[in-house]
Amino acid sequence: MRRVRGEPDRTLPATARLILGAVAGFAALALLWRGWRHDDAPPPSAASTVARAPVARASSMPARLDSAAPPRPASAVAHLADDPRCVIKALASPAQADAGVDASSPTPAPVVDARAQASRARLLARLGGSADPYANAVAVWLDVGVADDENRLAERQRRLAAMAASTRDPRLYSLALRTCWSRPARECQSVSARRWSELDPGNAMPWLMMLDEATARQDVSGLEEALFHIAHSQQLAERPLAPLRAIVDAAADDPDSLVAARSLAIDAIGLAAAQVGPVVYTACARATPADANLWQQCVAMADLLERRSDTLMARGVGAGIDRRLTGNPEAGRRVSAQTVRLLALELASSSSCGDLRAKLSFMRRLGSEGDAAVAQELAP
Repeated sequence: MRRVRGEPDRTLPATARLILGAVAGFAALALLWRGWRHDDAPPPSAASTVARAPVARASSMPARLDSAAPPRPASAVAHLADDPRCVIKALASPAQADAGVDASSPTPAPVVDARAQASRARLLARLGGSADPYANAVAVWLDVGVADDENRLAERQRRLAAMAASTRDPRLYSLALRTCWSRPARECQSVSARRWSELDPGNAMPWLMMLDEATARQDVSGLEEALFHIAHSQQLAERPLAPLRAIVDAAADDPDSLVAARSLAIDAIGLAAAQVGPVVYTACARATPADANLWQQCVAMADLLERRSDTLMARGVGAGIDRRLTGNPEAGRRVSAQTVRLLALELASSSSCGDLRAKLSFMRRLGSEGDAAVAQELAP
C-alpha cells in the first residue's frame, strides 16, 4: 500500500537505497532493519538520517518464534554462539554518527567483504536451485545491483513475467506484477492485476491496483467494478514480506549463511518498500452520505483495510479513511501503538549466532503472517 512509483535509485549504495525506499513508501517496517548490510560499510551521511529505537535484548523477543531449521546438538549451538561473525552491531545514533564526520571530507566508498559476498551468492544460488518455484522467483527478484543497466533490469522483469505466466501461486504472481506494474516495457505486458484477481479470489489487493488503473483512465465503469469487488473482498493480502520466509528457509546453519540471510532480508525489505503500490485515498476523498453507494463502499473499504489486511501500512490507510468518514480516531491510535511496539524490536543487530537465528526466525514469521498479524501479538 505504497505511493512510490518505481524501483530504488540504482545510483545509490545499497544502504541508501534501503533507507530512501523505506522512508518513501514503507517506513514503519523498513526501520526495523535499520543498520547496514554486514558486507557493506555505510556512508556516515546515511546513518544520520535514521532515528534509532531501543535495542532489544534476547529476552525481549516475542515468545513464539517459528524455527527456520531443525534443532541442532548442544555442542553445535555453543559453537555458533561463540562465533564473532554473528555479532552485528546496532546502528549508531544520529548524534554519534555526525560526531565522527568531517563535513569537508568526501563520503568513503563502501568496503566490500569478499567472504560475505560469496556467502550471499551461495544463498541466492540455493534459492535459485530450490524445488519451490516461488523461491526461484525470489532469487531472480533479489538479483539486482547498483550498477545494473536498463538491459539487465529488463531481463529481470522478463524472467519474472515468464515465471508468472505459468504459475497458479498468487505469491509468485504478485511478486512479478508488483515489479512490473505501471511500467510500459514490453517485458511486463503479459502480467496484469486482473489475472492476479483470478488466481487469488477474495483478495482486494489486485482490485485496488485496478482501481488505480481505472482512475488514471477516467474509466467510470472500471472504477465502479473495482470498488464493488473491494467492498466484497474477504481480505487484503499484499504479501510484501513473503520473500523473507523463502530466504530464511534456504539458509544453512553456519555463521556465514546466517549473516547472508540477514543481508538478503534487508535487501528484500528495501526492494519491497520501493515497489509500486496503489494509492487508495483518492477513491474516497470526496465520498459523502449524499452518495449512499460510494459512501457504503468506502466504509467497507476502510473496514477491510483496518481489520483484514496483512500490513500495518494498509491498516494505517484504512484508519485514515475511517477517520475522514466517521471522525473516529481510535483505529489510528491502535495502529500507531502496534507500530511503535514493532519498531522497539531492533532486528538489525545481534549478539551471537543464537540471537541472530532467533531474529531470522522472527523475520520468517513476518514473511509468513505479515507484520500486522505479528504486531497484534506483541505485548504493550
